[in-house]
Amino acid sequence: MSYFGTIYGDWTDYDSGGDRMRIAAEFRSDEEITADSEYVDLYVVFTGEYDLGVGDPITDSNYTFVTGGYWGAASGMNGNISGTAGPDGIFRKVLRTTAKKRIPLKYGENAAVLNITASHGGVEKVGNTGNTFTATLNSEFTLRHRLYHTPNTPVVTGYSDGIAIRMDISGHQLDPKQDRWWEDIDVTIRDHGVWTETHDVGNTNTEFTWDIGVPNSVYLVSARSKQSNRQGVVDVPDDVSAWAGWAYIYTTPAAPSSVQAKRRTSDRTQVDITWTNIAPGAASFEVFRYDTGVGGWVSLGTTTVTSFTETRTYSDTSKYAVTALTPDGQTSVKAESAAIPPGWAVPDAATSVILDYTSDTNIHVTITGNQTNPALDKLWKQLYWQLEIEGVNYPSSGVSYPADWVGPGTITNFGLPKYTNIKANSQFRVGVRAWNDAGIGGLGVSEYYYTKPTTPTAPTAERVAGGESVIVTPHPTGKYIGSSKVMRSLDGAAYTVLGVVPKGSTFTDTVAQTHTAQYRTQDITPGPDPAVSDISPPSVVLPVTAEDKDHIVGIDKIFCGAVKVFRVMTQGKQIWLG
Repeated sequence: MSYFGTIYGDWTDYDSGGDRMRIAAEFRSDEEITADSEYVDLYVVFTGEYDLGVGDPITDSNYTFVTGGYWGAASGMNGNISGTAGPDGIFRKVLRTTAKKRIPLKYGENAAVLNITASHGGVEKVGNTGNTFTATLNSEFTLRHRLYHTPNTPVVTGYSDGIAIRMDISGHQLDPKQDRWWEDIDVTIRDHGVWTETHDVGNTNTEFTWDIGVPNSVYLVSARSKQSNRQGVVDVPDDVSAWAGWAYIYTTPAAPSSVQAKRRTSDRTQVDITWTNIAPGAASFEVFRYDTGVGGWVSLGTTTVTSFTETRTYSDTSKYAVTALTPDGQTSVKAESAAIPPGWAVPDAATSVILDYTSDTNIHVTITGNQTNPALDKLWKQLYWQLEIEGVNYPSSGVSYPADWVGPGTITNFGLPKYTNIKANSQFRVGVRAWNDAGIGGLGVSEYYYTKPTTPTAPTAERVAGGESVIVTPHPTGKYIGSSKVMRSLDGAAYTVLGVVPKGSTFTDTVAQTHTAQYRTQDITPGPDPAVSDISPPSVVLPVTAEDKDHIVGIDKIFCGAVKVFRVMTQGKQIWLG
């Protein structure tokens, strides 16, 4: 049953003792009224109320009750009243229940204004039959509007200028004569995870702004529509929509931290850029590159993860930057990486190093094997050299290469300065290293070169058994001798070269027994450009005129001329020379 309200007539006094009476008209329906109810079957229950005092009785055998108004006239109703007042001092009796009438319900305006009249008399109190009550009712009852359905949920959008938070509201139903009327709007915000600052902003507000925003934050705003939805005098709880939108709002995000750019070890043309996100509202990231010597940041694209890979040449020294992006377009400042170094590996050693040595004041170096394209691996960026003399490096830093700088790695030949350390009878060579940002490359060295050796001593030259074969043994004195040149003068004629023998070897010559021969040697160093010593003193081999090793005990050979003995040999040794 639905109850809509009650109207009352005025109190009518019975006597000077304070007793009184009035008529009440209560409006009812046997069905519950909902938002789907298009009408109501309404009836009225008339009740007499007798204010007598707690426990006081009342009796009457012939009261009258007459009604009129919206439900029409009804008269001739008589009856008895008998009872005792309750705890409130009032005795109540239903006098009439009207028939039902169907009344259409309306949104936003009164459904009907109902006129009610009634007259109640002839009521006597116990013990006092001389007086009677008479009460009247002449009033109107206003049947209010139809219940609304729950208001529509608002449409909510939100955005920020970087700091201030704003929400826009749409979807208002502002006509109270239509269903789902918006009587009011509530707005609320979630600030760093906590719902706070709920406001009642009226029913026509289309926007609301909070000035509480701080950078690098995510807010959530929402709104709901509501209306009081009351029917008659019976309170119905406020009807509200669902909270709407859950629109996230972002303030300016913080830039990423720990931005790093590194070349891959496995493939140094691949650059991996990584960073750490510290912005709770970041949905994506934009990656930029700055090329050294070119200027200006170039966007490489966006990603939703915290890494990015780009292909670069070995020579690139770019640096990178990353910004954080929120879904609504808020952008952080750029966070930059350090510049990547070039990707070259250390250079390869020279394929050849060749010296052109004229003197210690004129040493020229020619090299091959340079890699001079900076876009390729193992670039020769700079070139260094070091001269080794007798196992000692000149010049020397005392630590490591480079010993001395030549210039760019494109150089293929260069001259060395004068070095007085290169003495006679010395060994030397040149080492070359290329350098780039990855470090010093392998050492490429020349062959050993040699300065002029010291003059050899006179060779040993002797006939074999007084015959025509002469064994010549060179006696080099230099430190670095690869071979010796053997020369001969026959009977005082000019010297001719007989041949060249390796160090430690002998040379066998043929000289007739009647001839005198002189032998000299000249030492030659090893290497591609050998040095030659001065010529040694001579060694003489005389003609043979007699030989007797059988009749003189202990004598192997006697070498004689026409008139004298020149040499006596025993056991392979010369014991006398004339």
